[in-house]
Amino acid sequence: MSLSALGHPLETLSEGANAVIDGEPRPLPLKETRIHVDVCNGLATVTITRILVNVEDSPIEVLLTIPTPFEAVMTGLSAIVDGRKLNAVAQGVRAARATYEDAIDGGKLAVLHEEPMRGIHILSVSQLAPGKMVEVTAELTMPLALHRDSPLLRLPFTVGQVYGQSPFLPADDIAVDPALRLSGRLSISEIAGKAVFVSGTPVEQGMTIPLSQSLELLFLDQAFGAVEGRDAIGRRVHLMLSVPPTSAGNLDIAILFDRSGSTSSAVGMHRLSVHEAMSRGLQSALGTLKGDDRAELWEFNDEAKLVTWRSGQPIFSGPHGGTQLGNAIATTLANRCKPILVLTDGLTYATEVQAAAACRAPIFAILVGETSLDAMVGHLAASTGGQAFVAAGDDVGPAVAAALDAMRRGSKPLDGKVSGGQPTNLLAMRGGVSIKADWSVETSDAPCDAVGRFAAALALPLVSEEQAESLAVAHGLTCHLTSLVLVDEVGEALGGLPLTRKVPLPDFERRIPNFHRRLPDFASVDGAHPQPLPAFARKEGHGVRWRMLRSFLDMFEVMAIIDWDMLADAIARLDYAVWPKYLSEYATRMGKRDRIKKLAHKTNLDPRAVAVLLLAKCGAEWSRGAARAARFLSRGLSKEALAAIEEEARQMGQR
Repeated sequence: MSLSALGHPLETLSEGANAVIDGEPRPLPLKETRIHVDVCNGLATVTITRILVNVEDSPIEVLLTIPTPFEAVMTGLSAIVDGRKLNAVAQGVRAARATYEDAIDGGKLAVLHEEPMRGIHILSVSQLAPGKMVEVTAELTMPLALHRDSPLLRLPFTVGQVYGQSPFLPADDIAVDPALRLSGRLSISEIAGKAVFVSGTPVEQGMTIPLSQSLELLFLDQAFGAVEGRDAIGRRVHLMLSVPPTSAGNLDIAILFDRSGSTSSAVGMHRLSVHEAMSRGLQSALGTLKGDDRAELWEFNDEAKLVTWRSGQPIFSGPHGGTQLGNAIATTLANRCKPILVLTDGLTYATEVQAAAACRAPIFAILVGETSLDAMVGHLAASTGGQAFVAAGDDVGPAVAAALDAMRRGSKPLDGKVSGGQPTNLLAMRGGVSIKADWSVETSDAPCDAVGRFAAALALPLVSEEQAESLAVAHGLTCHLTSLVLVDEVGEALGGLPLTRKVPLPDFERRIPNFHRRLPDFASVDGAHPQPLPAFARKEGHGVRWRMLRSFLDMFEVMAIIDWDMLADAIARLDYAVWPKYLSEYATRMGKRDRIKKLAHKTNLDPRAVAVLLLAKCGAEWSRGAARAARFLSRGLSKEALAAIEEEARQMGQR
């Protein structure tokens, strides 16, 4: 059985290559990726350009779920369409989504960049017409971290298998395909100086790099120092990046060591497991502890337990089980509150991580592995006054040493001053690097730049939520309050709804042979796109023949298997001929009911159309495709008819 993403079976893919979808070759819309890195005194500005092409016969919506460094700030978005450059603007999260959805309804090409969770961004490009190409460029700004004595840049391009219940809609969820091969073209600005990969290999301008692992670069000629820019009202912004001096303070901490099953995956050029790399790095760093230091060592998966020692060395259990980080934090804090250092691959959606953010102890975290996910653990560290560090490859020791040094200095939450909703100065810590920002009093007509936008993003927690949203909108930021959106108002408007094309992330190229992901059961319904079986039909070890069950399908079973992202346009156009058989039979059967007939008479719609409109209304909360189909089918309905549909959908949901 092959993997699938949003119902699309995926064979070996690459940029512009064909995927086998529904037995037919269809192209991956991602044609090319270009990465350019500019670094000045420890602050990096990275532009990632993606060229998307639609060579299909119908309009498409392209979706990319993108892992992003937790310390990075999205400071710009633009698109080139038919030779015209369009710049995105920032709007509140809901307003930006509404702008994007309105553009879809109007047939206009639109681009939306969202940050539903720090560390995960979503890029959506809708109504890309057949034969059309769009070039989308995103700008990220972030401080470099310190790896040994050199500044380090890390850009994740894929993640491993993430455990726990995803907080995203199905269309936005992370999809990873092991057969996918993507590459990008890398360039470095001259001012950045000499750059090498963590392995020591020099970077060549314009070289092609695989996007199946994180990009980790050392900048040997860089030193942390001053950077200047302009904010949205023309004030000069002065940033000073520095590495704080080592402190002589004593430690009294708890160390949590992740031994979940995902830590068996391989990491670094020596192909150690994450578990072994963490063990070696931690033992090396523990040898630097002073006589008055106290470190309580725990290991955790589904539960936490104290680590046993033998001959002065910790004895860790092998990788196994889940990643119940929240429970582990609660266990270590049960008797006494103390700072916590977590070593993990970060591959968890666990909601208890959010709950753990309310604890009174600062939490420092080290993320290990090319497929680690910054999102949850980075949020946990930032919200408790701790810091997150990233280990480069399998060399975990320097990251542990940097984290221990930061813990000696104590937690340093963001501090700063604000006047009239505008920041005037602040001091922040990011990945072991101190960042001091000062804004001038004088203003000018000089345009806002990446440095000014990055500084504004640092200041968002210093002001009220309302002021933070205004600050983010003025500086064109993507954050938890705002998204970036652009609409091509000049281009030709298209009819109907686009077909969704999800671009999955490539799987990390090399894994330990015994590391396997668990696949869901799938069923094919009369040639419809494969979907997870609903709970009532799932059986251990084998599939189910839907022909035996079709006559028993009710609304909830149909909603469980219908692929709204693929069928929204056919449903909206009432193109009955291409509906899958199970949907046609459901609509016909429901259309014979008296309640549906009455609604059909009131709305002047075919009874089958009323049936699927109600179905779409009920599914709109968890599927954007369903919401779009419902809006399309509701066009032209009177207020009275629309109210009747809404009431019936509400009652159906209750029943």
